[in-house]
Amino acid sequence: MTTFRIPVRGFGPRTDVRYMTRAELFASAGQFLLAAVLMTGATLAVAFLGIGVAAANARPFVMGAMFLCFILAGMGFAGAIYMAVRAMSRSASYDPIAAWRADQAAWLKVQTEKGIRRSIELHDSTLTEMESRDGGLVFWLDAYVHCSIGEPGHDPGTGSVHRAELQIDAGRCEESLALPADILGGTVQLGAHVLVNVIPLPVARRVSVRLEFEFANEQKLIVLGEGLAVTLMDRGRYVEDFSGLERRP
Repeated sequence: MTTFRIPVRGFGPRTDVRYMTRAELFASAGQFLLAAVLMTGATLAVAFLGIGVAAANARPFVMGAMFLCFILAGMGFAGAIYMAVRAMSRSASYDPIAAWRADQAAWLKVQTEKGIRRSIELHDSTLTEMESRDGGLVFWLDAYVHCSIGEPGHDPGTGSVHRAELQIDAGRCEESLALPADILGGTVQLGAHVLVNVIPLPVARRVSVRLEFEFANEQKLIVLGEGLAVTLMDRGRYVEDFSGLERRP
């Protein structure tokens, strides 16, 4: 199984419901409930202790603190109820990573439609994991991705590193390889079309596929399959500006 995890930002109970399993929703409900109980205790403490001992001119501040704790407690209870309801309605077989994958693919499609093009450069990418899934093979890359409004990898743009998932339908290979391994180059054949060292994005094709990755010490990994889909599983980490290649007249 892959070690990929959906990125979680910030701290405290999670609220990204679409990307949470049933168990994670219940856990978040428990965290909201705990926060609500603590805020309820703080409200009572301020009410019974603060108001009684505070000087007359300080009581408005004590009342304000009590009101704030009361509001936070209410939000905690509301969050706990909402997350618990969502957890009870969520199937145990729900796959948050599939939802994440679909949203990332939609984001990439929108970017491409806006004229922002991307392509994976095999050289400078790293093959980190391999797994079997649904009768095929899945390769995980720390992929170096060119981004440009022109031709990625040739025209000026930027370079970034993305977590990329390559799914090969009915994929098969015989070679074994110690991972992670830096890719020195390679080719991707989709039907009769051969791509050298680059994979233009997005890719989702049901054709005969042949992937050949080259590694150090003349090691190679050859994969055959009946379809290829490539998904960038994050928004990437900026690496550098790319000034473009000089074009021959």
